[in-house]
Parts: sequence; C-alpha cells; structure tokens
Amino acid sequence: MTTKYIKIALFASLIVAMILPLSGMNTVTAETQKVDSTQLFEEFLKLAKQTEIIQSQIDVLEHEDRNSYEIDVLNAKLVRIQESMGDLQQQNIEAVKISPEEMQSLENRADALLKKLTNPNSKYYIDSTSTGYFINQIERNVHFTFEDKTPQFTENALTSIQKTGKIYNLDNTPFTMGFVEKNSHFINCSSRVLDCTYLMGGLAIKEGTETSSYGFSAKQTDNDLGFVTVAHGVNTLGASVKQYPSRIVGTVDIITSEATGQCDCAFVKVPSVTTVNRVYTGPSLTNNITSYATTGNPSVGTWLQMSGVGSEVKTGTYAGWHPTYQRMASYYTSVGGDSGAPVTTIGSDVKLYGMHTSNDSTYSYATPYNTIKNSLFLQ
Repeated sequence: MTTKYIKIALFASLIVAMILPLSGMNTVTAETQKVDSTQLFEEFLKLAKQTEIIQSQIDVLEHEDRNSYEIDVLNAKLVRIQESMGDLQQQNIEAVKISPEEMQSLENRADALLKKLTNPNSKYYIDSTSTGYFINQIERNVHFTFEDKTPQFTENALTSIQKTGKIYNLDNTPFTMGFVEKNSHFINCSSRVLDCTYLMGGLAIKEGTETSSYGFSAKQTDNDLGFVTVAHGVNTLGASVKQYPSRIVGTVDIITSEATGQCDCAFVKVPSVTTVNRVYTGPSLTNNITSYATTGNPSVGTWLQMSGVGSEVKTGTYAGWHPTYQRMASYYTSVGGDSGAPVTTIGSDVKLYGMHTSNDSTYSYATPYNTIKNSLFLQ
C-alpha cells in the first residue's frame, strides 16, 4: 500500500530561472556516471543471480545432511562471488560520489531559492508550515518539499509532497539478532500468497481488507517473537493478521504512527508460527539477512533491493536521506501492496537497511531500521 501524495506546482518561468542552474550542473559528469553505474549494475545482478542459485543448492544439501565437502566447495565459491560483488558495489559508490565543494555549491543555491519560497514579501512565497529540500547526489539536482500547503500556482509540477509528522532521530545502539540453526531454515515456499513453512520478509499478509508485505522477523526487549510491517497495513491494535490465503499467524501487538511522532510501523506477535531471518525472492529462493543497519544509512550509490507483494523484487540505487520526510530515498520502483517490504542490499547474504513505506513520481521511500527498532522496542 502506498501513501497518497499530492502535487504542487510553480510557474514555468520560476522553474527555468531557478532550478535550471541546479539541474544543469555537471551534466556531462552525471551522464557518464549513469552509464557507468548501469554497466556495473548489470554485472552485479548477474553475480547476484549466481549467489541465489548456489545458496539454494547449499540449502538443499544442508537439509539432506549431505557431505560437508560438497557444501564447503559451494561456500568457497559463494565467498569469491560475493567479494566480486563487493568490488563492483564500491566502484559504483565511488562513481557517484559528490565532493564537499560540489555539495556546498548545491546547498548554497538551494538555500538561496528556499529563502525566496519562504519570504512572505516574495511573489514566489509558499505559505507552508514546513519547507525543505532534498539534494539528489546522483543526479546533482535539488527537490523541494512542502508540508500541509499547496501553492496557488498551476503550471509545471516541481515535486510531490506528503504530509508528514516527526520521526524520532536514529541512535547507534548495537543490535544483535540470533540466527536459525543448521537444517532449520530450509524453505518450502512456492508463492508469496500461499502458506509457507516459515514466515519471512516479502510474503503477503492481510488484516481486514488491507494487503501489505511482511517486513522482517524480530524479537522485542520482553522476548516476544514476531515480525515488523507498516502500521497503515494492519490498522488495529489486537487485530488478527493472516498469511495468505487464510492462515492466522499473529496479532498486532504495537502500532506507532507518524501522527504521534514515531514511524509508520507495527509489531505483530507470532505465538507459534516459525519465523526466519530471510527475504523471499522467488519460488524456493530466499536471501539470508546476516546484518542490520545499526550505524546509519547506506552510502549514496549503493544498490538496494525491495521485495514486496505488489512489485515482487525491485532493485535501484540509494539516492540519499530525505531530511523533510526523514526517510531513505531510492530509485527502486514500487506499487500498492509493497508497503512493509524489507529493503536490503543485493545478494544471497544481505544487510537490512529498512522497510518500504511509500513512493512518489521520483523516489521510493523506506523507514530506516534503527527508527523501527527504537519505536517498536526491538532487541
């Protein structure tokens, strides 16, 4: 489920006069980076596909208690491929990196325009309780955001906006999640919308008439086991949540919302159904969550993956932190039903960075892991 956005607009002359100097900056460099990034990404995805196949083979061998030598050979191959993926990822991060001087130039220009938009004496004044901007380091341009108000202009859409509440700041408290034991993680799951042996990220869940995505398995500080999803997908405290088509898997234990100064997230307590730290990516294919982003967001240019009910698996580059929305902005595409989906790195072993919440015409947004952790009292 995606959050609804409304459009704001400004005169074409304002856009040309004020935005063009920003969007035209370093055009050749940005285009070169795009081409390089696309080529690197294609190589990266080929390797990621290989890791999925190898991991699936390892799962089968472990489930059957096969010869450890066969497993060791596959694990060694997996390590080599993952090292190559790491090299490609770092190349992409370096390719889109923005210098402090260039960032300062963009910020100075954005600040100058923002003063005009927030000055009551300016003909471009926008009467909004909260106005800010997001610098897209990959495209080298600036997206302005406005809360609550729609400017009374009718030409040329500038950006999309969302009414947002405040989200608690992140902290860097260390977090450790236990992993399932050998042979207990074999996955028998042919579809996101069918009963699966284990609950995991990316499966379809339902509360009432709302369909959303299972985020990730978690444990609270009081040791309750369950999983995380978006609050706007489960709606009611104490409600029963189903894993398609009809199996009740848990009850909504905590709901927080942006309206109360927290995140759009919920914890569903699961009393008896086994959960695993994995993400569903296809019939009998999963990614293993091996780490969690407890020390900040990814570097701009990092390739991320969202696995949700509406879009299946989508990948895209991380564009940066959106200071107005207090969320991660990325280029993966998303549709209704994806809300709650885990947002991770790409590969058989992945790092969880957050949970998909919404989108607009330019970006898909995700709430960071630490924000969720603090709001839902997770271990």
